Amino acid sequence: MDFKTFLDHFETIAQAPNGIAKLRSLILDLAVRGKLVPQKPEDEPASTLLSKIQLDKEDLIRTKKIKADKALPKIQESTLDFEPALGWKWCYLVDISQKITDGEHATPRRSSSGYYLLSARNVKDGEIALDNVDYVPEDEFSRIRKRCDPDKGDILISCSGSVGRVAVVDKDNTYVMVRSAALVKLFQNYIYSQFLAYALRSRSIQNQIIEKSRASAQANLFLGKIKEIKIPLPPFAEQKRIVEKVDELMALCDRLQHSQETRDHLRQKLRESAIAALMNAETDEELQKSWAIVRDNLHTLSQNPEDVNDLRRSILQLAVEGKLTYQKTDDETGEALIEEINIAKQRIAKQVKVKRMKLATSIPTIERSLPIPENWGCTYLEGLIHPEYPISYGVLVPGADVENGVPFVRVQDLNLKNPPEKPNKSISKEIESSYTRTRLVGGEILMAVVGSIGKLGIAPTSWAGANIARAVCRILPISNISRDYLVLVLQSQAIQSYFLEATRTLAQPTLNISLVEKAQIPIPPLAEQKRIVAKVDELMQMCDQLEESLRQSQQTVEALAASAISHLTF
Repeated sequence: MDFKTFLDHFETIAQAPNGIAKLRSLILDLAVRGKLVPQKPEDEPASTLLSKIQLDKEDLIRTKKIKADKALPKIQESTLDFEPALGWKWCYLVDISQKITDGEHATPRRSSSGYYLLSARNVKDGEIALDNVDYVPEDEFSRIRKRCDPDKGDILISCSGSVGRVAVVDKDNTYVMVRSAALVKLFQNYIYSQFLAYALRSRSIQNQIIEKSRASAQANLFLGKIKEIKIPLPPFAEQKRIVEKVDELMALCDRLQHSQETRDHLRQKLRESAIAALMNAETDEELQKSWAIVRDNLHTLSQNPEDVNDLRRSILQLAVEGKLTYQKTDDETGEALIEEINIAKQRIAKQVKVKRMKLATSIPTIERSLPIPENWGCTYLEGLIHPEYPISYGVLVPGADVENGVPFVRVQDLNLKNPPEKPNKSISKEIESSYTRTRLVGGEILMAVVGSIGKLGIAPTSWAGANIARAVCRILPISNISRDYLVLVLQSQAIQSYFLEATRTLAQPTLNISLVEKAQIPIPPLAEQKRIVAKVDELMQMCDQLEESLRQSQQTVEALAASAISHLTF
C-alpha cells in the first residue's frame, strides 16, 4: 500500500473499532519511520546535525553552563526496531538535549494562586492541562526554577504512574514542576520540539518507555533511563515537513472524530425514536409500520454490536408486552390458560403423589409489573412449574472432579445457542446420590443464581442423568406453557432487572430461590405464545445476520489498517 492508497482509505480505516485512535497511532509510527513525507537528498543529514549539536554542547560544558553527561555505549543496529531512512540517524535522547532533569523533590509550599506547579497529571499527550493544577508563591517559584526551568519549546514527560505522556511547553517563565514529571531541554536550533514530541508519542518509542519503567512496583521512569531513550533523527528540514504533515493528518482525524460523534449521536436518537414507536404502537397497523421502518433502516440504525444488542433487548421487551405479534379474538384467554394449568398441576400431583405444590395465582392488573394486553393473564413463575420438579438449586459441596462420575453442570456450561454435548466436570456418585431432586431429565431451563445472575441455558437430552451446581437452579415448566416462550420471558430486560434487584452480595452475587419463584410472568394464550416464539426467532436471525455483516465489515476495515501499518511505502 502506497501513501496515496493510505489516504484514499483514511476514512475507511477510521470506521474500524477504535479506528481514529489507530489512525493517530499509525500516523506517528509512519512519521518516525520516515514514511510520512519523502526524503530529499539536498537536506543536511542528521549526522551533520548531531556533529553541530556536539560542538555546541562542548562549548556549554566548557563555559560551565551545563554539566557533562555520562557517556553511553554506541547504539547497536541489532537493538533497533527499524533501519533509519535516508539522511536519518539513530541517537540517544541525551545526545540532542542540553539538560534532562525532573522537578522539585521536596514538597513545595502551595498557595491558592500564583505560579503553576505542574505534576504528571498535568502532562497530557499533546498539551499541558491546567484544569487541575496546583500553585506556588513567587519565592517558591524562583527557588524551584533554579533547578528546573521549563520554557517554551521544552519537552515534558510524565515519569510516575502513567508514564510516557508528552507535552511541549507553550510559555516562557510560567511553570515549575514536581518530580513526577521530567524536563527535556533541546538544542532547538537543530531539533523541532514538536517533532520530538510526536516521536516520543510513537509506538516504537513508547515501547521503549514502557520497558524502561518496569523496574519497580509502580511504574517510574527515572532520569537515567530517559537519557537512554533511542530516537530516530531526521534532517532538520524534514523534521519541519513531518510536523506539518502530522498536524494536517491529526486535524483530519479531529474532523472525522467530530463527524463520527455527530453521526453516532444522530443514529442513537433515530434508534431510540424507532424503538419508542414500536413500544408505543397501539394497533397492529402501527406496529407493522414501525417494524417496517426498523427493518428497512436496520443497517443505518445499527453500526456496532452494541446497537444490535439494544435491538435484541427491545425485541424481547416487545414480546413480553404483547407488542410483537397481533392478538386473535378467537384465542383462549391467558386467564383461562392459568386455570387449565392449575387443573393440570393438580392432576399430575395426584398421579405422582406430590402433597405440596404451588398453584398459579392470577396477579391483579394493579399489581402487575408489566403492561400487557387485556386477553393476557399474569402469574408468578412458581405457578408454572411441573409439580414433580420444583425450582431448586443443586449440589452444595461437589468435591473434586471424578473420572467416569456423574456429569455436573456449572454456570460456565450454560449456553442457549451452543451448549456443550456434555458438562466438563463430573462428581462422585456418592455425593450426587444425595441430590436426586435436581437430577436432570433433559429439556429443563437452567439459570445462574450465583455469580452471573440470570444467565440461562436449556439442558439438552444428552445431559439427562446429570446434576447441577449450587450456583444453578432448575426450572421445568408444565407442558401447558411453551418452554421456549418462558425462556424468552426470562431473558427480557424486565425479568433480568428484577433478578438483579433481588440479588444480594455475599462472597458472590446470590439470588434466593424464593425470589426466583416470585418473578412475574405474562401469560398470553398458548397459540399466541407459539406465534411470539416464531416471531422472536425470525427477528433474532435477522440480528444474527446483521452481526455477521458488521463483523465482516469490521474485519475488512481492520485488514486495511493492518495493511497500512505493515506495507506503507513510497
